[in-house]
Amino acid sequence: MLSPFTPAAQILWDAIPPHFQEQVLQNVWCPHCRDMTTMRDFAGEVHGRSLVLHGTCVNCQGKVARVLEGAPVSEALQPGDNVIWWKRIPGGDYVYPVQATVLALTPKRVKIEADDDGDIVIRYVPPQSLQRQE
Repeated sequence: MLSPFTPAAQILWDAIPPHFQEQVLQNVWCPHCRDMTTMRDFAGEVHGRSLVLHGTCVNCQGKVARVLEGAPVSEALQPGDNVIWWKRIPGGDYVYPVQATVLALTPKRVKIEADDDGDIVIRYVPPQSLQRQE
């Protein structure tokens, strides 16, 4: 069976602790019921740096959606921190989330180790391309 999530969306969804995933799904606005509801039968995809969930309302079975915006790194990173690296795809303004670990910090770059499609790579990336992973 195919996953209802795109590969990029699955990375972001898996980075959310299960109790927060449950809160996200139980706090969705239904435009049909005009009230808060729970989303079921959901799928996910990435738009920009945001995770977009699409599903159905448990009450009326109408279509509902929830957008989880990607947050910038707000506090200083430390070696050993788990992050999401928003890897720029050549030939456009597209980015793809890759799980990574901070190895070291320089004045302008962050040294990370990442699992890039099965290959463990070391990269020096700008701090704004990283998102803290809880």
